[in-house]
Amino acid sequence: MDSKKNNVTPNGLEEALFDLRNRLKSREKSRTGRTPQICSDESIREMVRLMPRKISDFYSIPGVGPAFVENFARDFLRVLEDFSGGISAPNVNRTVEETLRELSKKLININRNNRMLFMPRLSPKYAVDLFDASSSYNPLTDILFAETDAPVTVADVSSLDLPRTSPERDRYRQLVSLIRESVRDMREKGQNDVYIGYPFVQGNLVNGEFGVRAPLCLFPVTLDRSTANITVQLDSTRDIVYNGTLILAHDKFNSITTPLPDCTLEELNPDTFLQNLLDFYKENDIRIEYDSDELKKFKEYPGDSFPHYARGTLKLVHNVVIGKFPAYSNVIQRDFDQILDKGLINRLVSDLVSDYGATDFYSDHASAELELNAPDKKPTAISEHSLVYINALNSAQEAVLHAAETMDELVVEGPPGTGKSQTITSLITQFVNEGKTVLMVSEKKTALDVVYSRLGTLSRYAMMMDDSSNKNLFYTQLERLLFSNDMNAPLQAPDLSALSTEIDTDVATLEIIADKLFTPGAFGVEPYKLYMENRRINLQNHEQIKTYKTIRGMMTPELLDLKYDELAAIHKKFANGQLTDSLDHYQLTIERYPWFLKMKDTLSQYDLILLSDSIDELILKVDEWRNLPALKRMTAKSKLSKEIQQATKDYFDKNEGAYTVRLIMEQPEAVKQSLKEFTAGYANLKPVVTGLTKNENIYLTALRKIHKICGGTVIEWNDELYN
Repeated sequence: MDSKKNNVTPNGLEEALFDLRNRLKSREKSRTGRTPQICSDESIREMVRLMPRKISDFYSIPGVGPAFVENFARDFLRVLEDFSGGISAPNVNRTVEETLRELSKKLININRNNRMLFMPRLSPKYAVDLFDASSSYNPLTDILFAETDAPVTVADVSSLDLPRTSPERDRYRQLVSLIRESVRDMREKGQNDVYIGYPFVQGNLVNGEFGVRAPLCLFPVTLDRSTANITVQLDSTRDIVYNGTLILAHDKFNSITTPLPDCTLEELNPDTFLQNLLDFYKENDIRIEYDSDELKKFKEYPGDSFPHYARGTLKLVHNVVIGKFPAYSNVIQRDFDQILDKGLINRLVSDLVSDYGATDFYSDHASAELELNAPDKKPTAISEHSLVYINALNSAQEAVLHAAETMDELVVEGPPGTGKSQTITSLITQFVNEGKTVLMVSEKKTALDVVYSRLGTLSRYAMMMDDSSNKNLFYTQLERLLFSNDMNAPLQAPDLSALSTEIDTDVATLEIIADKLFTPGAFGVEPYKLYMENRRINLQNHEQIKTYKTIRGMMTPELLDLKYDELAAIHKKFANGQLTDSLDHYQLTIERYPWFLKMKDTLSQYDLILLSDSIDELILKVDEWRNLPALKRMTAKSKLSKEIQQATKDYFDKNEGAYTVRLIMEQPEAVKQSLKEFTAGYANLKPVVTGLTKNENIYLTALRKIHKICGGTVIEWNDELYN
């Protein structure tokens, strides 16, 4: 890095600009024979103070006019950039950088209206064909691939013999029109899009949605006009670039998401230029046919006359066109590139895009408050004394007004209808009330119209400029501001301090109430949720009081110890009708057939068939035993008991022998009939029952008691018990 770049002090920059001015004076004197003024010492000091970053910024420098901007601004801008480049750029988070590049892609118009993709015909305002078989210059050898960067005359009307309708005069008029448009762009946008496009491609991209006719390489140039001729000169302050928009269109049509390549042409060699160009596009999956070196006149295709090409067919055409080829679809895209190229990603930009796509603008949370108030801090108390606004504001909008006074960086974002314009209007009012002058800028006129209208009567003290060419409107508004004699306008704003104090007091009271309502209590829930979920009991209704007493009587200490989250989960679980029906079915089954609890859970249908057959045999033996005389029954009982235990040991728990003997001897028919219910009514449902927690069983027991006393359904009493 040279010494000038290291010396980034104002004095060092000022000396460099004075030195540049002297060198420019010497250069112009040797070229024209006279020494120009260029700019004053005070203008240079203002440049050091304001540090303009683009050509159009020089218009804000006192003592600088269009002649300076057109002839010398680029030279001064290079020096300013050299000095600003001496300050190291901040480290750029790669994720943020990739997000910005992807967002930048979305700003590019991939359609037939983009001249970087489709240019069926020429318009003097935008493009002029430089090919002329009878001309005294060759666009390639004399301009693009010339050994020097000397200006080349491309239109000369100095000869008095030229007829008014000659091609030379026609070209001169076309180039004048192009110059006017480019100067207007420089003045309004600070953007120089004048390039020579060469060569062109014509055809259709792979999977393309429309035909393409676009320049493949753009050579930056400047146009200089005199009363008799127009010259073209390569602009060394800008890079020669390939058509990145064409590559982006190809990627979009083929769903390719890789980053765009660097489209800057590092070295210009006339002998290898075309082959290098074709190789570059081939590396990016765009294959172009090339079969001729003949320079051709730009053929125009009016209307829908552009030829139809099969997808993937692309032909190189040697057209040379000078015109406005916008490297950016809009100024926002240009800003994106400058942010990335110069490493201008500050904390605000980083935070804004780091979670791109994750913000739910329509959520119930006030996103502005969430951003402005850190999670580990209580929300900032905003006094009414610090707010001045003319529209009703919600708490999020008030937070923005407060943040604008206390923060260095702020972004307010949201879709249409979320109150951005209303917030901007209040910001303007607040700043004006502090004696400040406010400038609001917007890319779209609609936003200006909305804010201007919402200012109400205050709009008469504002100027809205949405058309730089309408100077009459500008001076009319300026006159109205300077010479306004509004007798109804108050000289001083009314004193609202007492009212503001009253509002702050009321808000403080509401904050105390809100703190009580929104702070979880011992039950584990915010009180406001209880108010929302609970159904009020009418103390004048005898039936409701009776029901309440019944339910209250079922409240065990274990139930009353449950916390909100667990109780809500239990209530939700038993609100499932299928679950409660299954639990009821299981309960009825074991009440009817209590011996199921003594049987093995793993019995299959085949096991149940075998058990049924065994019971049939046992029924016969039991009947025989019952028909024996009393004395013989006593002696035969032991033998029968052993047979019963032997026959049922594989189906009942081993410790239940005595119970099984008594069961089979007393009601064998009932046992046999119950086996049909064993699988569906017991075995399949037992895992559901055993899966209930202790507290769920306590809750379910209370539910069943209430259901038994009051009737109805378990689900109905589930809601009542929860309430």
